[in-house]
Amino acid sequence: MNSPIKLCFKCAELYVGEKCHFCGEACPDDYDAVLERSEYAYEMGVKYRQFFEEQVKSNGKVNCFASLIPSEQWLIFIGVAALSGVIGNATYDLVKFIIKNIIEKAKKEGANEIAEKYDSDEKIEILIVQINEYINFPEKIHPEVLRGIKEEERVDDYMYGYSEIMEIKGNINITSEEVEEKIKKIKSRKSKIKSIDEKNFAHFWDNFKK
Repeated sequence: MNSPIKLCFKCAELYVGEKCHFCGEACPDDYDAVLERSEYAYEMGVKYRQFFEEQVKSNGKVNCFASLIPSEQWLIFIGVAALSGVIGNATYDLVKFIIKNIIEKAKKEGANEIAEKYDSDEKIEILIVQINEYINFPEKIHPEVLRGIKEEERVDDYMYGYSEIMEIKGNINITSEEVEEKIKKIKSRKSKIKSIDEKNFAHFWDNFKK
């Protein structure tokens, strides 16, 4: 995600730079990792699940795989909010309130499609349930749908950082040692994303004011 706009994990306001202009909280070191973990959870737990559920509903099985369009920043922010309750210890009501807050900000920025996508408590609740089931209760997902998700996870693991790696390998201005070092950093980034857990979500939204 290349947008300079950031979501403060303490007060849920938007800011640019290294410190929130509203509550003064500094951007955490794991900010990008949390965002990527949240994007991954939203992609697999919501988007791909829905994609495969439609196939199962139509013909009883998954027979089509595709690389879906990456989620835009507002959906990733919503994913952060959902994970703060699913992995972290934010209460269900607070998570819903944060998501609604993000949706309102999206609407003000002209992202009306996001507001329309989650324009009711029911849709927001389904989103949270889907991410929770993906993370904590995969057995509740239809077996054929889960098979499709697992296949997408396998492909994602294999292809992670592929474009970056190809760009690095094609750069004639860096040494082979530098190439290997940069590739190691990309691979370690994936490991860091996978290691995001409850401790990373501790004290989320402490400065949030309803």
